[in-house]
Formats: sequence, structure tokens, C-alpha cells
Amino acid sequence: MYQTTIRHLFVTSAFLAFSMSAESAEQRGVTDGEIRIGQTMPYSGALSAYSALGKAEIAYFNLVNDRGGINGRKIKLI
Repeated sequence: MYQTTIRHLFVTSAFLAFSMSAESAEQRGVTDGEIRIGQTMPYSGALSAYSALGKAEIAYFNLVNDRGGINGRKIKLI
């Protein structure tokens, strides 16, 4: 009985935390016309060999934007 109550409490708190984070995500990076996504990539310096991944992501997002975006929203990589 005690473990079941704790389990229900944990599931409820996880659900509430997820729903609150989903609401704040809608307000911060998603508008009616654009979806903003942040990125940290080493475009210069010792690890600049990994910049190819970031450039590939930019190319893919440009492709998605050329095809109309996601539900009409353009992706903007920050």
C-alpha cells in the first residue's frame, strides 16, 4: 500500500513537471511562424573538425525550410 502511494505520487509529480516544461517550451522557442533551436558547435579552434556536424544540421534545416518548414513554421538555428 505504501509503495503504491509513493509510486502514484511520483508519477503525478513527473507528469506535472513535464506538462510545465512543455508549456514553457511553447512560449520560449515556438511562435506561429518560427521554431528556434539553439546549438553549440566548435566552428573554430582545436575541435573544429566537429563543425561538419553543425554545418550538416544547418543544411538539413535549410532543406526543411525550403519544403515548407514544420507545419508551416520555419526553423531558425541560433
